[in-house]
Amino acid sequence: MKKYLQRHLTLGVDWGKSLPVPKFDIFSMPEVKELERKNLHNQMWTFTNKGKISQLDKIFKGESPFDDGGTLEVIEGFPEGFEIASLPDAPQEFASGLDSEVMKLI
Repeated sequence: MKKYLQRHLTLGVDWGKSLPVPKFDIFSMPEVKELERKNLHNQMWTFTNKGKISQLDKIFKGESPFDDGGTLEVIEGFPEGFEIASLPDAPQEFASGLDSEVMKLI
């Protein structure tokens, strides 16, 4: 992976020098093999909706940094999953709701 980052510049940044990427031995983690088989390690979701298009593909592109022969892939939208439950406000944890100025912007 370090070799990939050193030879690839994106947005004029040498990511091999800017971003210390740790090397993990995935072969000692059997639960990772299934995720790798599904190519999830080379995919990036944009989490955009309502027809909005992200520009993530300008950064997340090219050969896979995992030296597996794959290419990086950007997927517009959300991955399939569960609906998020609508829970009651917890003001002791965070400031719930939006103030009127923020609501006007939405």
